[in-house]
Amino acid sequence: MMFQDFDCQIIVTNAYLLSKTESEEKIHDILDFPGTIMTDSGAYQLLIYGDVKITPDQIIRFQERIETDIAVILDVPTGGKATYRDAEFTVEETLRRANASISQRRKSKILWVGPIQGGTYPDLVARSARTISELDFSIYAIGSPTQLMEQYQFDKLVDLVLTAKMNIPVHKPVHLFGAGHPLIFPLIVAMGCDMFDSAAYALFAKHDRILTSEGTFRLAELKDEFCTCPTCSQYTISEMKQLEKKKRIQVLAEHNLRICQNEIKRIKHAIREGRLWRLVESRLSSHPALVDAMQRLQSYQPLFEEASPITKKRAIYITSPWSLYQPEIYRHKKRMEDYSPPEPKRNVLLLFSASRNGPYHSAKEYTRFKNEYKKISPESFQSFDTIFVSPIFGLVPLELTNYYPLAQNVVPQTDLANLDYSIIAQLKSYLTENLQYIQIFGLFGQSAFWQSFKRRCKQMLKQFQKKFMLSTTDFSSKSLKTLISKIALEL
Repeated sequence: MMFQDFDCQIIVTNAYLLSKTESEEKIHDILDFPGTIMTDSGAYQLLIYGDVKITPDQIIRFQERIETDIAVILDVPTGGKATYRDAEFTVEETLRRANASISQRRKSKILWVGPIQGGTYPDLVARSARTISELDFSIYAIGSPTQLMEQYQFDKLVDLVLTAKMNIPVHKPVHLFGAGHPLIFPLIVAMGCDMFDSAAYALFAKHDRILTSEGTFRLAELKDEFCTCPTCSQYTISEMKQLEKKKRIQVLAEHNLRICQNEIKRIKHAIREGRLWRLVESRLSSHPALVDAMQRLQSYQPLFEEASPITKKRAIYITSPWSLYQPEIYRHKKRMEDYSPPEPKRNVLLLFSASRNGPYHSAKEYTRFKNEYKKISPESFQSFDTIFVSPIFGLVPLELTNYYPLAQNVVPQTDLANLDYSIIAQLKSYLTENLQYIQIFGLFGQSAFWQSFKRRCKQMLKQFQKKFMLSTTDFSSKSLKTLISKIALEL
């Protein structure tokens, strides 16, 4: 049923609970499942109940006997509430068991999973990840996120996952234990988790709770049909509420599983289209804790930038202030820290307010300025460097305007936020590194944003004791002719 009806290619079950049945069958026969089967070791039961009636070497032998495809050693989970001393013990004991497991294995076809522990203590997570990455494991698994997710501490989940990711080889798959709500699937995939598991789809169904990609609903509170999946389309809300308890749990579990599968398909499509960040951003309105997680992601921008392609086949979209965290934007601003204008060095700088969308050099405002300037003073047009000032990308030199994503972006007409503080800091840094300019001219739009930018820019330029002339304009021919005449006269 799982393989055919739900297109599940891999499932996870609990080897510890299976071991208590004393079955002699192989795992694929027990579950009647032809796909890949991963077995957990009972660590979750250890976390919840404090003890399991099996030893680390026994669970290894059992998983080999039932011929599982992917197996997990019996680690000691940290959980989300452990003290530092207790967390350190879970890390050391898990590493000891991981090291001992190497010599206890007998079957080479099984892919063994090395768990990473440390909980909410980044230094312990980093130590755990670095050490276990030196051992012979095919997959790494990040443990102890369940309690963080149950309490919606997604910002701490970000620290846990990304600290682990920074300390393990990039070519090895990473599994996240206990991540079962589709609400956070885009986030955890964006952080680099290749696999994740949970029984949430069934556990929520037992309490008449319905999963969606935007959150969770209680069946009793619903008045209207909410889903058109093959399972839900067979019932009205009223009929679903009146189902016998066991049947209702089955129906809701099937719905929850389909929602999880659909979200995974949506994520795969977003990855192929180069729009995973947009999907993550679209989920922020589903819960305030996701906003906290996005805010925490800002601290890891270098990690995301390093792993992101230089170019993509589609433009980036700017739809909210969170869009500004995209790796492509960070990459450009980072590169500008070391940017030096091409030879020959010019001693005049023109700052020009960027159009809403790129490429900036072909925007009508700049084209009109260039044509008018060449009419008035063609000989001096080549005497200055031109930098476009973008509320999104900051400083964009004329010679870079065709590069991705400077020319491949879609921006709303409405100002997203007052971002001129960061641009002023970027401009100040640029001028500090490029001291050859003796004159600076600025032509900006007339919106409130550019009025504010102009004032702050003037205050900053006074520190450099350079000649400057900053103006706002409607970019009409008449206005540009007046400004160009003033610039030409100054030159």
